Amino acid sequence: MKGWSIRKKLILFFLFATVIPFLISTIFTYQYTKETVKNRFISTNYQVIKNGSNDLSDYLNEIANITKRLYGYHPFIKVLDEGVSSDLGANQLEISRTLLYLYNTRPEIEQLHLYIENGHDSYTAYNSKVSSRGKYDDIYTQPYYSYLNKNHKFLVIEPTHEIYSYNNLSTLIDSLPNQVISFHQRIDEIPSDKLLAYLSLDINMTQIQSISQRLYNEESEDFYLMNNKGKVLYSSDSKVIGKNENYAWVKALTSQTIAWNGRIKASQAY
Repeated sequence: MKGWSIRKKLILFFLFATVIPFLISTIFTYQYTKETVKNRFISTNYQVIKNGSNDLSDYLNEIANITKRLYGYHPFIKVLDEGVSSDLGANQLEISRTLLYLYNTRPEIEQLHLYIENGHDSYTAYNSKVSSRGKYDDIYTQPYYSYLNKNHKFLVIEPTHEIYSYNNLSTLIDSLPNQVISFHQRIDEIPSDKLLAYLSLDINMTQIQSISQRLYNEESEDFYLMNNKGKVLYSSDSKVIGKNENYAWVKALTSQTIAWNGRIKASQAY
């Protein structure tokens, strides 16, 4: 630098004094802004999914609680206790009235099935009609009723599956939705634990789909709603609905959002 003019030395000085600090400051500002935006994005998505999770939980609890209304309706509980055959005409009318009432409480209910322990009688409500009476002597070949009986549980949810006819009482219609989630519930005499009946509610996916679609961007995100065994109740990928997914990220899932391969997996396990 001995042979440099004062002008060159001043230019070099200003370069070190202004341009380089400015570049360093710009780099730090960019990194800070990038991290801030990223954290804000993650936080916002987490809150959206958390709120959606609460909405889904509230909805599923609302469906599960439909059966509780029956405990306050004594004529129906009396039929369950005494059996249909005690007064066939009046009791079947009561069953039809009650099942159709429940069937119409929610538009997403596709099918109801009622099994009455006293007499082993069975009825379904499907397509706004109540079936004729059927006998269901081998009730515990139905795995979910068997589970409720053996484990003394009051509710078990059957993950997404193709709708089926209980006790061959419903003639299923192809044009109606065929993917349902089933709520199988035990009805006991209160305050004893005497079994009176089993009631199953099959609901279609319209409400769950409506809530879920608010929680992710179809163009850049994937969505999985699973139970605690990894079975997909609903997904942005319709091909995996009702299936068990054994991805490594499912087993490692410890929170509601995780980043994987540059995409956000919006997930909630139930």
